[in-house]
Formats: sequence, C-alpha cells, structure tokens
Amino acid sequence: MVVNGEQVRLVSLYNSTKGKTMRLYIIGNGFDIRHGLPTGYKHFKSYVAKNDQELYDAIEEYMPAGDEWNELESALGKIDYEL
Repeated sequence: MVVNGEQVRLVSLYNSTKGKTMRLYIIGNGFDIRHGLPTGYKHFKSYVAKNDQELYDAIEEYMPAGDEWNELESALGKIDYEL
C-alpha cells in the first residue's frame, strides 16, 4: 500500500500474551521524520533514560553507541557474547 507517496506494509500479528490481533505498520525511511515524529536515536535514548534506567546504564557502559546513540544499531551487531 502507498500512503502519501511512501510504501507502507500492513502486517497483522497475533499477541499470544494478550490474545489480541494487532497491526504493525512498517513505513519507508523518512516517513516518520517528515511527519515530525520523535523517532531518532536521541529520542530513543531519552525514552530509555526515563523508562528503563538499568537498560540505559548497560548501553552506556558496554556499547559504543555514540553520544546520541546514533551508532546503537551497529553496536548491537557487534555484541561479543563471550565477555
């Protein structure tokens, strides 16, 4: 499906813990930013800092995610499980 010139995929998921069907919208790159949504890495960093201090501290201590967590995705791909 195309919305405002952006390719959108609509996926129905079944949430086994709540027994509900949900919709997941996977939207092309830039759609969120163009619509002013706070979806950047710095926004995610701020959200985690407010809502999960333990996760925030672990990322800050063990992952080279960058000052605004802009390297978080590549850092997740380089996790060394043998540490």
